[in-house]
Amino acid sequence: MLKRFWEHKITHFTVVILVFSITGSSVGRISAMISTAIGLERFSLSWWIFVVLAITPLYQVLLLIVAFIFGKFNYFKEKQLKLWGRIKKLFSPKSPQKDEEKED
Repeated sequence: MLKRFWEHKITHFTVVILVFSITGSSVGRISAMISTAIGLERFSLSWWIFVVLAITPLYQVLLLIVAFIFGKFNYFKEKQLKLWGRIKKLFSPKSPQKDEEKED
């Protein structure tokens, strides 16, 4: 039973790494083609703005597409929702009530 457990874990880990590598490579190639086509100089301010505003969402969508192909859509969807929830908390204003409760 333990052997079967570890085989499952190794298979899951291998597929997750494969999904990340395919997605990262694909987005790297796509972003290079797009930035070259629109004439952005690599590592310039406009290039960084392009990466943050266009490539980051593209990566998230492509990650889910590749995950779906490999049967790991729910796993990656859950991780993305958790990540964006943390980012949202980071940038949302803190309510004064929570601060008052901590002082008591």
